[in-house]
Amino acid sequence: MVSTLVLSIILAIAVSAFCSLLEAVLYSVSPSQIEMLRKAGYKSADTLAKLRSDIEKPITAILTLNTIAHTVGAAIAGAAAVVVFGDKNLALFSVIFTLAILFLSEILPKTVGVNFAPRLAPYIARPLMVMIILLKPIIWLCQLVTKLIPQQENRDMFSAEELKTIATLSHKSGEIEAHQETVIKNILVLNDKMASDVMTPRTVTFSLDENLTVAQAMETEKQLSSHSRVPLYSKAPDNITGIIMRKDVLLAAAHQKNKLKLSSLRRTVHFVAETAPLNRILVDFFDRQQHLFVVVDEYGSMIGIISMEDILEEIIGREIMDESDETRDMRELARKQKRTPISL
Repeated sequence: MVSTLVLSIILAIAVSAFCSLLEAVLYSVSPSQIEMLRKAGYKSADTLAKLRSDIEKPITAILTLNTIAHTVGAAIAGAAAVVVFGDKNLALFSVIFTLAILFLSEILPKTVGVNFAPRLAPYIARPLMVMIILLKPIIWLCQLVTKLIPQQENRDMFSAEELKTIATLSHKSGEIEAHQETVIKNILVLNDKMASDVMTPRTVTFSLDENLTVAQAMETEKQLSSHSRVPLYSKAPDNITGIIMRKDVLLAAAHQKNKLKLSSLRRTVHFVAETAPLNRILVDFFDRQQHLFVVVDEYGSMIGIISMEDILEEIIGREIMDESDETRDMRELARKQKRTPISL
């Protein structure tokens, strides 16, 4: 009878601990970690991903086996304990057995499972599949009952706010640098910022009349040398017809084409609404293989320009300056000019 007692205790604790370990690992391993396992060549990653996508089945199997282990183990161990220790010591045995179950089959394995989930994850897929097959009738019955209960949509993806929090915690723990945290957070808010938030206002935008000649454009050499792309307008600065490349003007001047009109060098330009989100504009820059767009208001009038550099500055959180830049923030310059009274 002593052997029955010892064997029932060991089996109950071992099976329960194994179930707790599986449960902790399954809940703790993230979709991104599973993807990393797949890239590392673990064949079990695909199975693990399927288990995570329909987590109700493996969890039902785990809880069912765990309950069986607790119930059967406690019943057999309790009956054997009465024979071995007598009725008087049954209460003491129950307390010790309960504490053993609590620490050895719940707290300890779940702590290990949470802390080492990425390492243990590749090895839990097969045992879980075996458990699901063996307990299939019980799982089917449980799912039949749970379908009667309204359930929220299972969501493994992270929201933008959750990703920001992860970035903050990763920086605090030393996993990423401060500038990396900044970049991640700024990328996540690109959708909330519009073209009008980062554009260079028309009042401080350097543009040229398309009817000017190359020679006349070269007279603005100081401004031209600071811009690789210059908007062209017809009749009024808010009527943009395209852009010219500085290199095209310089090349025409080098070939003595001084009387050539800038309209002959004009390239097409893309127009974006002032309310267009920055994340969409960034994609457009790459798709169109362009670096400068014209921002228009609801009436189609040009109110500014936006470049890929403007969006990159928003992402890295600082101004990108080169040796030809005389003003750090063109938007601030436009505000100052607006506040400055005109002297007659």
